[in-house]
Formats: sequence, structure tokens, C-alpha cells
Amino acid sequence: MKFQPGVVREGVCWEVAWALGMADMLHRKLFQEEVEVTSLRDHHEHKPASLHNAGRAADLRTRNLSDLQRKMFFGMLRAAIDPHGFDTVDEGNHLHFEYDPKPGEAFAGEAPS
Repeated sequence: MKFQPGVVREGVCWEVAWALGMADMLHRKLFQEEVEVTSLRDHHEHKPASLHNAGRAADLRTRNLSDLQRKMFFGMLRAAIDPHGFDTVDEGNHLHFEYDPKPGEAFAGEAPS
């Protein structure tokens, strides 16, 4: 996994760290290259209520992928992490995910809330 310069990694919750590992594994499997993280807790552009500020969200580079590759990566990542309390969004020029469990969702091995 590689990080865009300036990405602040400190203070990221362990669930997001796990999801980053899943994203990197999938990206390597599909494209034989590591995923690039473009944002964690670092952008001044994030709104005050953004889960980025709490270390509960991440953005991944996709501009190096074709539309088909991006859709495939998005679908596989979403299937892998969303059942564990994540919301994954294809924002066109990047993928965004955040750890924000809803009632009935639970991280692997935990009881649903």
C-alpha cells in the first residue's frame, strides 16, 4: 500500500486500517499493484462532520483505472467491507469508504448493535 504525500495516518481507527488492508489485497489481486491512499485524516477540505476527521474514513485513487476496472474494484471492495459496518461510495475520481455501522451491522465476530 502506498500513501500520497501528506496523508496523515495517525489516529485512524483499527477498523479502517483493516479495510485498507482488504483494499490493498484486492487491488494487488486484480491489478498486480498496490492501492494508493489519497486521504485519511489530512485534508482541510473535509467538512467538520466528516468521518475523515475522526479517523473513520479513507479515499483511494482510481484515476489510474479504466471505468470497468474501477467498477470491478468498487464492487469487490464493497462486497468485502460493507457487511462489517462500512459505507463504500464510488465518487468517480476516487473511492471513499467510512466506518459507520448501522443497526444490525457488525464488524466480523462482534454482535450487531
